[in-house]
Amino acid sequence: MRTAIYTRVSTDVQAEEGFSLDAQLHRLHSYCESQGWSIVGIYTDEGFSAKNVHRPQLERMLNDAQAGKIDVVLVYRLDRLTRNVTDLHQLLEIFDRHGVGFKSATEVFDTTTAMGRLFITIVAALAQWERENLGERVRFGQAEMVRQGRYFGHTPPYGYDLKDGVLSINPVQAPVIRLIFDRYLAGDGTSRLAKYLNDSKNNIPRPRGSDQWSMKVINAILKNPVYCGYVRYGNQPRNKAANYQPIVAKSDHERIVQEYEWRRAQALMEQRRTGGPRTGTGVHPLVGILRCGKCGGPMVGRTEQAGKSGRVTPYHGYMCNTRRHARTCDMKMWKRDVIEGALIDELDRTVHAALENNFYPPQVEQKDHAQIESQLTLMKARRRKWMDAYERDLISAEDLRDRLNDLSRTEDQLKSRLHAHAAQTSPIRLDEFISIKTAWNVATPLERRELIRTMVETAWVFPDGSVKVDLRSDL
Repeated sequence: MRTAIYTRVSTDVQAEEGFSLDAQLHRLHSYCESQGWSIVGIYTDEGFSAKNVHRPQLERMLNDAQAGKIDVVLVYRLDRLTRNVTDLHQLLEIFDRHGVGFKSATEVFDTTTAMGRLFITIVAALAQWERENLGERVRFGQAEMVRQGRYFGHTPPYGYDLKDGVLSINPVQAPVIRLIFDRYLAGDGTSRLAKYLNDSKNNIPRPRGSDQWSMKVINAILKNPVYCGYVRYGNQPRNKAANYQPIVAKSDHERIVQEYEWRRAQALMEQRRTGGPRTGTGVHPLVGILRCGKCGGPMVGRTEQAGKSGRVTPYHGYMCNTRRHARTCDMKMWKRDVIEGALIDELDRTVHAALENNFYPPQVEQKDHAQIESQLTLMKARRRKWMDAYERDLISAEDLRDRLNDLSRTEDQLKSRLHAHAAQTSPIRLDEFISIKTAWNVATPLERRELIRTMVETAWVFPDGSVKVDLRSDL
């Protein structure tokens, strides 16, 4: 009798309870010797659950059975083969169709009779019930851990280490998380972020189990509340019920980003998901808010090559998207500097008008607000300085962690002062616009994009080159 031996364990606990692979193989070898059966194949799935049949060695065994290489399949116990009634019937049907018998070394089954098939079905149903009941207990325990603010799982999220069930900052990975949130809030999309993180020149540590950063991984990081001090259970339910809500609870572990920053990232992701055309993140920071004053269509960034005397230089501008695709609008393409300069001038006029209408808080409050903003800008510059020093091996990972923690504490204090100050002043936050022209001149393209979007809802460009600005309603 050509015999195929199938063994399986899914956890270390099963091995401790006597179901180890060695124990199963020893018993099955002895059984074959007692029956005078010859072993033609040993198929072992280690670390696989019996909840389905998607197991590499089981599939290989089924292929051999269908090829006529096996007369009987021998297992230590039925639940080593499957814990699902439906899968059991499918497997027995395959065995029967190809003349393959099935035998358990510790249980008495006779699949040639109706009573035998009923008995084996009952045993499989009990195994399935045991698996599902165990799963419910495990899920309940995990959910309760989260409600208590404790992290569950054996693998910590990127940016953290896990010891005795407690998350702690990983000094090498945490700055990468900080970088991802900073650049995303400044305008980078997940595609641009992946490109930056994968650039070997930046020497960014890779995510666990992969040699590349992907948009999917970055998206998951941005959505994970663990980075602002929370733990979560039930992120992606299998049933995808419309009313399903994951369990989220405050935790005591150290956060990497502030909660308001994480919430800003969620709002930005939702805006990009439900919004219109992609917003500019590079050399055209006004893309996404600029609209054509003739047809109402969005204006997009355009870079063309222009040259004189054999020299070729890039020409950056904004073009009506309707003209570009449908050719039904004759709005000219405007040079980037012209439109951006006109927009800044229009914002300055808005600020002066607001001053005349006493929208600004007293001058002493303006000065205090500006000083806090200046100190926060300095904190960001220092953060970049320490990260650059670490990348050049000028400071250790421990030094980097200590310095970043000090910066975070100082930033928290400054932001608390800023929020307290804002609560005592006018709800119209026009005091933030005072140094717009100065800030624009020294800002990077990403910072310019973020600066404009904090103030402007829509900017209309007209054929004469003038710009009309609609301020955000929440200012």
